[in-house]
Amino acid sequence: MKKYLLITALLVPTLGFAKPSPYGQEVSKKAPYKAEENAYTWTTLSKVKEGKAKFSNQKRNPSNQNSGDESMMSDAFRKTRDQFLKLKSADEIEAFLNDLEQNYGSFKDEDQKFFVAHVLPLRELRGIAWRSAPVFSKAKITHSYVLTMLKNTQSSMKIFLPTEQWSAGFEYITTPYVREGKVAETFKNESDLVSHFSGPVRSSMLKAAKRIQAIDLNGKTIVWDNKLFFGKASFVDDVDRFRLVGEVERISSLASIHSSLAQISYQRAYSSENSMKLFQDMGKLYGVDGFLSEVDGAPSSKRTNVLRKSTYKNYGTLLPDGQEWMAQSFHHLQESVRLTAMVWDQIKREDRPLTEAFLFDTSFARAYERGSDLSIENMLAIVEGPAQIRSAITGEMVKVDLPAFYKNPPQDLKAFLPTAFVEGSEWKEMSLKDASGKVQTVKYRNYEIGRANNWDAQTYKQIFPDVKTGKDIPASVRVLSQSWGSWMSAMPLADIIE
Repeated sequence: MKKYLLITALLVPTLGFAKPSPYGQEVSKKAPYKAEENAYTWTTLSKVKEGKAKFSNQKRNPSNQNSGDESMMSDAFRKTRDQFLKLKSADEIEAFLNDLEQNYGSFKDEDQKFFVAHVLPLRELRGIAWRSAPVFSKAKITHSYVLTMLKNTQSSMKIFLPTEQWSAGFEYITTPYVREGKVAETFKNESDLVSHFSGPVRSSMLKAAKRIQAIDLNGKTIVWDNKLFFGKASFVDDVDRFRLVGEVERISSLASIHSSLAQISYQRAYSSENSMKLFQDMGKLYGVDGFLSEVDGAPSSKRTNVLRKSTYKNYGTLLPDGQEWMAQSFHHLQESVRLTAMVWDQIKREDRPLTEAFLFDTSFARAYERGSDLSIENMLAIVEGPAQIRSAITGEMVKVDLPAFYKNPPQDLKAFLPTAFVEGSEWKEMSLKDASGKVQTVKYRNYEIGRANNWDAQTYKQIFPDVKTGKDIPASVRVLSQSWGSWMSAMPLADIIE
């Protein structure tokens, strides 16, 4: 089912705007695009190049920090940590987070601000499992997947993290609750779920990004206490308990947040209307959702036929305010890539010792320095685009223009679906002669049937400007997937063209 979740992370051609569906009206009302809220100090490409040039002109700076300990923590962070380790219920977590949010502006110490900025977005995930259940339960396949994941998480937690803090945390995200005197409402449909993530959750993450961006760890380190993750009963002898946090960790965290913000903004730009019904219909193809389920394979032809049903005419279409959200998504995507490039330069500049002193062990990255250099170069080229990308295996080249897609977002993602498929009999016959000379005719499956073999070239030109026919699409996706650092861009396309 990942293929169909990824459809909403793809690309497509322009048509005229249709009248907004009830889904689009609801999402636009509940999670409107607010330009003022999206104000952010973006990292410029010139700043990335400046950092790279700075590294190139200097020797690596050996780290003079070998380990961290409690004495390096500020009194304020130590107090916040001790409060956190005493939490035993969801309501106590709520009160703790509310107090941190109210007082964040008065915090002075970088270690306290680093921890608090990361945990505050949790407030918007309270009861998320309970609130989302009515939506996911509309399709057996999603209901079973989410329910199994939660049960497995709870079971694993009881075995590997049997602490009061983890039990309280699980309670916090799974149970009903009261906030501001009102019992929280459950989500009734896809628009409620998307609105929550593109509204409150996204706002809290953007606020966290702004706060982490403002933290200054240039040329210095702070200390992280692993008890914050494993609970107060852990690390009784303090061995492996403390880790150092520096610019590598701070920038890495920011890059990760912006990557998530890019995806959330993208999902908000396009309609997920009837997605649960879609997953249900797809589940029937896979033989896992209902009495009418088929156990006859789910090739591209059958999956495409489901997506082209009139039931899903609005699924994957650009919402009325989608262009603004796509522009914002691209800002976050560029920011994530640019920050990742800065992290890599910082890793090389610091030349950290091969120890476990830091929260982020960079030794594995340094072992693949050539590949990492090429990956970063390609990642930057793609988001700055258009870019000529080279296959590391065959040497073939493909032109990729990802910015064009975000700046002129397509109206319907379903246009990326295949347009033709291999046809014929589902079965083949073969005559085999055994040792005695007896001939036996046997049947076997023709696995080619239903395979996609053509796509709309005009649709894909928005990403691959040089393609001439639909037959060129697989080669373009293959070359992109075989280049350093660009596999994340190619994999969604690889899934949908199959």
